[in-house]
Order: sequence, then C-alpha cells, then structure tokens
Amino acid sequence: MKSFTFTVPQNIIVGQGSIARLPEAVRALGASRVFFVSDPFLAKVGALQKCMDQLTNAGVSSEAFTETEGNPSVETVDKATAQFKASGADCIVALGGGSPMDVAKAVGVLARYGGSIVDYEGGGKVPGDIVPLIAIPTTAGTGSEVTAFSVITDHSRNYKLTVFSYKLLPAYAILDVDLITTVPAGVAAGSDTAILSIFGYDPRTCYTGRSALEAAGMGVMLRPGETSLRVNLCALEGECFDTARILSHNGGSIEGEEAVTLMEDLCADPRFAALAAAIGFTIHVTPTFRHTGVIDAAHEPDRTQMRFTEPHNILGSAIAGYLPQGALGAELTALMRASFEILRDHPVNQARRAAGKLPANCIWPWGPGAAMSLPSFETLYHKKGSAVSAVPLVWGIANLCGVDTPRVAGANAELDTNYEGKVDAVLAALEGGADFCCIHVEAPDECAHGGDVEGKCEAIRRLDSRVVGPLLARLPQVDPEFRVLILSDHPTLLSTRGHDGHAVPFALYDSRNPGQPRKFDEEHARATGDFLSEGPMLLRALFA
Repeated sequence: MKSFTFTVPQNIIVGQGSIARLPEAVRALGASRVFFVSDPFLAKVGALQKCMDQLTNAGVSSEAFTETEGNPSVETVDKATAQFKASGADCIVALGGGSPMDVAKAVGVLARYGGSIVDYEGGGKVPGDIVPLIAIPTTAGTGSEVTAFSVITDHSRNYKLTVFSYKLLPAYAILDVDLITTVPAGVAAGSDTAILSIFGYDPRTCYTGRSALEAAGMGVMLRPGETSLRVNLCALEGECFDTARILSHNGGSIEGEEAVTLMEDLCADPRFAALAAAIGFTIHVTPTFRHTGVIDAAHEPDRTQMRFTEPHNILGSAIAGYLPQGALGAELTALMRASFEILRDHPVNQARRAAGKLPANCIWPWGPGAAMSLPSFETLYHKKGSAVSAVPLVWGIANLCGVDTPRVAGANAELDTNYEGKVDAVLAALEGGADFCCIHVEAPDECAHGGDVEGKCEAIRRLDSRVVGPLLARLPQVDPEFRVLILSDHPTLLSTRGHDGHAVPFALYDSRNPGQPRKFDEEHARATGDFLSEGPMLLRALFA
C-alpha cells in the first residue's frame, strides 16, 4: 500500500509503515518532547515501545501514561494531566482505541486551561486550541482520531459526559495498516496465512501457498521444483459440467471410506490417469474431502501465472467463471471435467443421493504451493509446543516448525467432532512436558461456509461448553499458573459464506491475575482498544 496524506480538516497519514512518519508530524507541530497516552496492554506487547522508538531514533524524547482503562474516568484524566504537566512535554500522542484518545483530548484541554473535565461538558466550552495532539488508532470502529468528541465517565454521577469542540480534533492522525489488520496487508485472508501469523511467522516472507502446508501435514514433503495443489472433493449440481453450480466445497461433508473409495477409483480411471500423467500430477488421498496434488518438477508451471478460485468462496454460483486459468489452467480444467463425468454416477454417489446426501462428484484444485520451511518454534519462543487439530493445514504448520501433532480419534472438521478428545489430548501434552498447546476447532468455519446459522451458533456453544469450560476447570490440576488465549484465525461471514480479512476478537485469561468477567464478541473487544497487529505480539502477550 502506497502512503499518502490528505487534510479533512486535519492531516491524515495513511499507509503501511506510516508510523515511521511520526517524527515528521511531531516536528511539523514544533514540538520537542512527546507525551504518549496509551493503555497497559499496548505497553506490555510492545506496540507503545515501537512508537516511542521511532521518536528516540529521530532524537525526540518522550514518556508515557499507560493507565487508561476502558470507559476512562474523570480520575484517570486528572492523573494523566498531572503527569503531563510534570513531564515538560509540549505534544500529546494518543495510541490505542477510543479510550486513550478520549483521555488524550481531555488532557490537552486541562493542561492548557485547567479545572476539571466536568467543567467542559457539552459543546462550545473549550475556549481555544488545546495542546497539539496526534492520534494513532490501533483499532477500526471508534473513529475517535477524526472526531471532535471526548467521552469520559463521571463515577460520581454514574454518567458518561461528552465534551464537544472542533478544537479537540487531532492535528494529525496516523493510520498505519500494520496496526489495524490481523492478516498482513497484501496477503489473502485464510486459515493458512492467519494461523502462520498467530504462530508468529510472517506469511509475507515465509508463505509459498496453502497446499504446501497441507502437504506437510500429510507427510508429503515437497522437493525443489514441485508444485502442490489442494484438491477438494466438491458437490456440483447439474448434468453438464459447463453449466453446473457448486453446492458444497466439501462434497456434502464426505469423509472416511466413501472419500477414499471415490478418490482411489478416480485416480485409477484410465482417462483421468492419462490426463494427470500428461502434467506429472499425482494425488495423495486422505479419508476426508481434502486431498493434496503434486505436479512434478519436470512439469513445473510458473506459479505466479496460475489462477484459482477457492471453492468455499463461491458456493451457490455457476462454476463456469471460476475455473483454473493461466499456467496449466486448461489441463487442470480438463481433469475437473473428467472427474465430474467419472464420479457423477459412481456407486458411492448413487448411495449418497439415495440417503438424501449431496454427491461428492468433482475435484477442485486450488492453492498452489512450493517447498517451504519455518524456523523452529522452540528456538523462536523457548517453548515446547503441541497442536491438536483435525485438519492437515494445522498439522503442516506444526510439522514444519517442530510442534507435536497428536491425533485424536473421532476428531474431524465438522460439528460432530470429538471435543472432549481434543481437550484430553491437550492436557496429556501439558502433563507430558509441553509448555504451549494449540487446540483448533474447525466447525464454526465449516458451518459459516455452508450458510448454516444455527450450526455456527451451536459450534460456538459447544466450543464454550465442551472445550473452554472443561479446560479452565482442569488446567489448575496440571499447573495452578496458566494462561489461555481464545480467538478465531479469521472471520468467515455467513452473509457471503466466505473469508474476511477484518480483525478478530481475542480473549486472554491469566490465572495469576484474573480480571472481571466481560462479554466476548467483536463489539466489546473493539471497545477495549487492545489491538495487536502481528502474530509475534500475540504470543508475546500469551507468554508474558
């Protein structure tokens, strides 16, 4: 993303890495010392220090007030104002969500004109310019960096007071996309890029394609020059491939012997085998709808010229406009067409139709990848890890970084997965010496792709009652001091049945210092202003 500046009426600097222009904004305001208003969380995870370092490297001194709470109080404003006056600063930088910005604006008023913020409640009571203010939002939604309001809680009245004045508008707002996105800019949102980031690996530098991770999860280690593809078994509707619509990206949730039989029979079919051999294509079969294809080095395509559509993002659509394009596009489309004609009336699919199930009647290749490697998780974090999942993608990331992947009988990617077995596996890993465990549940994502509102709600309920609750109850038996981090890797929207790159809420529980119960959803998480931009920040917070 190219940085740019515009004025409406304040100066707004937008762009990836634009936090580097903070010293420029400070100098433009004629300031020599900066006072940051932030919160404990952003201080702990290093986001505040990152901003302060920008100033230090430019020869500008600074200090910080980090005691801002959600719904900041009159008392917090008074405390921050006292520290500002003692600091000798002549500029304020608000870093965080709406709460730090509300406090910073109020401090800017009181430091210049005195009194209590209560004295300025309402509109038109701020007599003139406030202390120069720069706003750096770390969350999207409040818009406080471009508004003329400050909202402060007055506990004496059990009331939120509002101060309104255009004098409260920050002189500069710096919108660094690295601070307001979870999946890095320029990277497609998906479980592959998101989970890599959560584990602390930057997909912009290490990612070679989703299927390479899934191949590693299945024990298929790519050699130089080989190209992997994710191969779904999908359900198409229609008698003709050219006019068919895609109904299910997972072949109507096919698994087990049915999936194996269909894929082995397909690969053995002479027509399909000949088409596959012509491009050096081999499919590694699994007992799920997910399979891995590998194109050998002798037929290596230009992966930058391969064009695919993820099948879960086009459910209900005619497939004609979404078939493979570019390098090997025609050859892979021919394989898809052949698979549809071979599998359409296969005995397995006849039995599935008779049972009221969707047929798994077409392969769908996508997600090209190449050989990749990851630094050791233990070397990176000095923690031994274990990842409990039912999907090859997570196994692959774990295998590549040296994290154990215990398998759980009955675990799958659907609503009926073995939740209790996953909890048991995590506790066994911790008792066996692991310092860190990841438990991955795919069901909410699959239900959203299927447009199943009640299924997604039920998946969340089961996650709460059959995973989170039992873990919190049993973890003290392993070690009374523990931390639990809960989040999704990315949003999967019921409205589109596809992935989305917006931020996700997360909850971090520390048995050593438990906080008060709060609601866990997007709205309440956004209101805290606690925002993480990078995977390493997330794990740094967990391991603190």
